[in-house]
Amino acid sequence: MRNPFKKKLDAYQKGELSEEEEREIEADLDKLESYQEYFQAEMEEERDSSTSKKWVKRGIWKARFQNAWTALSLLILLMLVLWFGNALFYLSGSPSKQQQYIDTIKATVSTTMPNMELRSTHGNSGYTRLEIEGELTKRVGHESKDFGNVSASFLLGNATVETPDNLQDEPFFVYPEHKSIYEQKDGVDRLTNLPEGTVSEVYVSFDTYFSTKEIMDKMEKMNNADPVWFAVDTGVDVHNPENGPGDPLGFPYYGGVMEFHDYDEPWKDFESTNERSYSMGGSEDAEMRNEQFIKMLELMNSHFSLARDVNVWLKEDKLEEDIAYVKENGVRIYGMVVTGPTKELLSLTEEEWIHSIAVGEVELWNW
Repeated sequence: MRNPFKKKLDAYQKGELSEEEEREIEADLDKLESYQEYFQAEMEEERDSSTSKKWVKRGIWKARFQNAWTALSLLILLMLVLWFGNALFYLSGSPSKQQQYIDTIKATVSTTMPNMELRSTHGNSGYTRLEIEGELTKRVGHESKDFGNVSASFLLGNATVETPDNLQDEPFFVYPEHKSIYEQKDGVDRLTNLPEGTVSEVYVSFDTYFSTKEIMDKMEKMNNADPVWFAVDTGVDVHNPENGPGDPLGFPYYGGVMEFHDYDEPWKDFESTNERSYSMGGSEDAEMRNEQFIKMLELMNSHFSLARDVNVWLKEDKLEEDIAYVKENGVRIYGMVVTGPTKELLSLTEEEWIHSIAVGEVELWNW
């Protein structure tokens, strides 16, 4: 059945309707036109609204991406600025702060820890910090015994230093003036009772003081006994023996002492092992060792807070007094650390100039 409105609309187009019917259908057509305009406007508004939402979402994501890229770019720029500034702070100069800090740590170990050496030392400069690390070793026989790592972290020159926890108190050296009070007699018994096939580290105290050249000449005549560290007289109060032997200062026979870089005054004429070699004996070698020892102490004094972090027993006033004493009185050796085959080291007890012997580390044969 046809739609009545459509039938009436066909009749209207053919002119078959009465005037009243024509007025009715024209009124209906006007309504339909109004409806059409209304719905068309609504559809266009809805379409515009949907398009706007898409653009808004796209704009939001674009803004987020731009903000993230800007933040990432600023972060990268900040990291580059921090890295460059940190590198400039620690690596500029000759020698650089990094090298001065490394040398100070090595000097402190070499001069305050008998027969200890800091090896494989390196520094890494990051964005805000400088990290320095080295291996702490001790020579026993012909091999080096590992005692762990020494590490230092620097933030704008302020250091945090960590040293191994397994460091033990070493045997002490006895001043000639204290030999009747602090004589160490157990060393000979220990060497005698230790088995064959071992190497030992012994701490030898002298009956008197020797110059560096004198003690080097004496050791040159000995077989199977290598000197590795010399204890230097720093003016301990011999009139008050109740104060004890104290913590020794000294320098190693090999390495350490000779490995530092050229500095401004008072280190302008500083020389390193890369430029010259050292052999047993010789006044020139002995004098060079004495000069290097004093320069190491002065380097430690110029970076005293770092040196004290490495060895907490250091005192600034005492170090300054020690430097002044050595400069005034010269380098006088009153003890040394020697290593070699255990039974061969017993020959040291036959030397009249040796007052007492104490045994440190003992290892299986590696000679």
